[in-house]
Amino acid sequence: MTLMVSQPNIAIPAVTKVTAAFDPPVVRPGEHAFLRVALNALEESVEWPTNLAGPPQLEIRAGAHEQMLQYTGTSMEPRTAFNYRVRPSSLGLFTVPEFTVKVDGKPVKVPSAQLEVMAEPPPAVMPAGVLTLSLPVTNLFVGQAVQARVVLPGSPG
Repeated sequence: MTLMVSQPNIAIPAVTKVTAAFDPPVVRPGEHAFLRVALNALEESVEWPTNLAGPPQLEIRAGAHEQMLQYTGTSMEPRTAFNYRVRPSSLGLFTVPEFTVKVDGKPVKVPSAQLEVMAEPPPAVMPAGVLTLSLPVTNLFVGQAVQARVVLPGSPG
């Protein structure tokens, strides 16, 4: 009981804040970008759509979603994120339009997000990092020890 009492409360904000952005915001045709939508709400309280509408030039596939609790000093506040993998097929400026979701039964607007697709992005724009996993063996079984190499390349320089 003492352990439970010592835990901070989970504070559910009265106003749900939502952000939506592409990472990276500028890519070449065929390169991957990620659309991240973040809310300060519990994941269970969000009624998320099964399909996300967007321009036909963008291939949008649902990715991971997660929830964490952020310590705010006297309480913990929920943070939930929904991620999508996006691959553009042509040049242009593409917008995923604003849409509405329900959080605790109340409508909440998710802002629009823009992705710019250029033949040659400016040098200051870094491409999305690609994490690679290499295993020296195949046909692994549960519990087998194996050495794995995980690589995230740095900047081009």
